Amino acid sequence: MTRDSLENAVVTDPMPEGLELLTNSIEVKEVEVDISGNVIAEKEEEVIFTNKSSTNELNLEFGNTNKAYKITFKTNIKEEEKDREGWALYHNTAYLDSDG
Repeated sequence: MTRDSLENAVVTDPMPEGLELLTNSIEVKEVEVDISGNVIAEKEEEVIFTNKSSTNELNLEFGNTNKAYKITFKTNIKEEEKDREGWALYHNTAYLDSDG
């Protein structure tokens, strides 16, 4: 399997209204994936990236890469959201951008 190289790869994920990113909870692991994109192994090597995240948005810069990563993080529900009754549903969308 070959992997395309990405130039200036950046992953962003705006936090949905009512949530805030816990910036110290961000973990990035390099993973090995099969041809279908399923994770088959998680590597222990340190991943080099620049973290420009805020409580409102995940923003990770990976530079030039051809590797696969697993990104995990935690969020807090903002205090004003906790006062609502019933269920709350949050949707988020992560983006991967690169040059070219």
